[in-house]
Amino acid sequence: MLIGDVIETQFQSANNYNLGAALSFVLMILILICLAVMNYFGADDENEGGVII
Repeated sequence: MLIGDVIETQFQSANNYNLGAALSFVLMILILICLAVMNYFGADDENEGGVII
């Protein structure tokens, strides 16, 4: 089962909006951390195109 399926189940079937919102927030933070790490390590070479957004 994927994390998106778990979040969808919390909102639709279980009616547990607090857990669904918390899982969504944690997933968003993990994605932002991954983007920050990619920007930090990927921006060394100026010729390749720049920042990943």
